[in-house]
Amino acid sequence: MCYKAFVRRAMPNARPKRLLAEAMPRDEVERIDQRLAALGRGLGALRLWLGEGLATLEANGGVGALGFPTLASYATEALGITGRQAADSRALARRLTKLPALRAALVAGRLAWSKVELVARFATPDDEAEWVARAEQLTVRALRKLIDEANDEISDDEDEPTPKCTLMVTVDRVDAMAFEHARIMVQAVGARGLDGAVEAMLAEGLSEIVATVPDVDLPEGICGLSDAALAWREELLKMRREGDEVCEAQGFDGDPEVAPIEIHEPVFPGDATEIDHVLRDLASELSGRDLELGHLARRSFEANAWQRLGYARFEQYCRERIGLSASSVAARISLARQVARLPVVEEALSAGRIGYCAAGLIARVAGPKTAEAWVERAAERTVKHLREEVEAVELIARAEGREVTRIGPPDEATLEEVHDVERAVIATLTDGFQMSGSDEAPPTPSLAQRLPSHTLRMTVSEETARFWRMLERVHAGIWTGTSFVAFLAGAVGRAWGGAIERARAGGEYADVYLRDRWRCRSPICGGRNVTPHHVRFRSRGGGEERSNLLSLCDKCHLELVHGGTLSVVGDASVGGVLRWEAAGFGVVGRVPFPRAASGGRVAP
Repeated sequence: MCYKAFVRRAMPNARPKRLLAEAMPRDEVERIDQRLAALGRGLGALRLWLGEGLATLEANGGVGALGFPTLASYATEALGITGRQAADSRALARRLTKLPALRAALVAGRLAWSKVELVARFATPDDEAEWVARAEQLTVRALRKLIDEANDEISDDEDEPTPKCTLMVTVDRVDAMAFEHARIMVQAVGARGLDGAVEAMLAEGLSEIVATVPDVDLPEGICGLSDAALAWREELLKMRREGDEVCEAQGFDGDPEVAPIEIHEPVFPGDATEIDHVLRDLASELSGRDLELGHLARRSFEANAWQRLGYARFEQYCRERIGLSASSVAARISLARQVARLPVVEEALSAGRIGYCAAGLIARVAGPKTAEAWVERAAERTVKHLREEVEAVELIARAEGREVTRIGPPDEATLEEVHDVERAVIATLTDGFQMSGSDEAPPTPSLAQRLPSHTLRMTVSEETARFWRMLERVHAGIWTGTSFVAFLAGAVGRAWGGAIERARAGGEYADVYLRDRWRCRSPICGGRNVTPHHVRFRSRGGGEERSNLLSLCDKCHLELVHGGTLSVVGDASVGGVLRWEAAGFGVVGRVPFPRAASGGRVAP
């Protein structure tokens, strides 16, 4: 008892959730609840208008006119939101053009986003009024069930964040570098994020084991859940549905009608630059409300306030009360939790100095002592370049066994050193080198020579971690002469090396593509289907010297640069400086410069 009292005095903020729930007064619970519900409905209207503006901009050819190759790149770089968010908002906006009653219900706050998105998939102009009336009376769960019955299908009504865990593996310097090589390779081919890369590596490892030892005894459910696990998951879903139904039958406590936060509906003009200004203002408003919602939802979650209001689960509260999916709310909570320990990041996001995507990237790597430097760096980078630098620091932290939050933004030399690692991967592949097929370590830049033995830490989904541990045990029963990490890297190299070699031969411009790491050099584009571009056009006397050649994707090359909406001048060699200009952005080297309010160009 004395120990617990001492801990509470020494760490007043480290309080168990039960104590937080008891400490939050009832009027505070209701205040947070009312604000969350109002924010949720206000976000619905903002997201709709954002989608309508994006649809208008795209229909008018404004995305390309502003210098962006895709709607996703415009959303990320100009608005600070993900391409997925932009696509979802635009898709719903398009559906609602034929459903004015449903749109009006969303804008007025009578229906939340979760209900409107569901109804819009099935309603028609003839029956939308009936669907709106039903949606106003039913919960999201009951509405989904009704739609499933009407369409003779069953949909998955669970939307919970994927559980994460940390894999820790002790490796030596060569194995650490082999892992990074394989990760870079599979992500270059298309794997999404670290979790996707690890899953792809495990799949190749499993394929090689089965091909080498056809009669290997594999554990049940190694590539997925076992029958017992599937049965338990089904039983768990059943219990959750029953709990939701019981709470709905009893009625939710404190669930009156909620008026959304008043927001004036924007008007989108025909000019691309003017539409861009309106969309940027909407995105700034949206990011501020997203952050506020994240902070309040975090307090509600940690204090179990949702339970005191009569909901069976936090997921049910998100869906029915806030009007957003549980995974969507969880993403906002995650960012709110991260920036809570980094006030300088939160302040920059609230002030509009950095966007939502940039804040999320910074939160992955910044610590109390490095946050200010990362904010300054984010203000001087496009999202594409900021992501490159964040991933470079994460690679260094994994490879050297350092705490990532203690590493500040990389300088140009360090970033180029990390890029050399990626170039080494491509070079060894195109030379036919098998990363783990030789007793000799692959040629790597100086970064590799500094790597000590350390514990490799990877945050992945629970299912990916389970796959890793099961396959690791299978590998240990077959091979003892090589580490599991080296085996996975070799399996990836043997399986994918030939395909990458054929796809990336490059012909006479192979050295240019290798220098540019088979990426589009545009500061706002992530395309990899590259072609050679002469900075000074050959028709104007440009030659084949490598300082005049760079890699551009088809869209940026043919439609934007040769279409006259994007210009690039300067030195394309490593260490050289390129100047990019378009109506929607301008970048010199890696530093953006401001655009005029009219959309004209402003010198840095």
